[in-house]
Amino acid sequence: MDRAYLENRPPRWPWLLFGLMTLATFGGPIVIYLAIRGGESPVWPPDQFSEWVVFFAIVSLVLTLFLMCMGLAFVRRDDLNRLVSPRSHRSDPPNS
Repeated sequence: MDRAYLENRPPRWPWLLFGLMTLATFGGPIVIYLAIRGGESPVWPPDQFSEWVVFFAIVSLVLTLFLMCMGLAFVRRDDLNRLVSPRSHRSDPPNS
């Protein structure tokens, strides 16, 4: 492999974090629905303590992953700007 490519390649773990957030965002409501159906009443609001635990666990997981993704983007914004081509910014004046 080319050494310059390896040095300039962005890390893969932010993509993993984003993938986990996507899975939790789409799979979370399904898990909540299945957990709520398991109680005495299959409608909202949950009637068992375990259903509430599942609900708050999924919501907390999604919010935590979201905040981690946003925090990572905020902390690494200089690295993200470096990866963007200068030609992609139409408002930048041409280099002379």
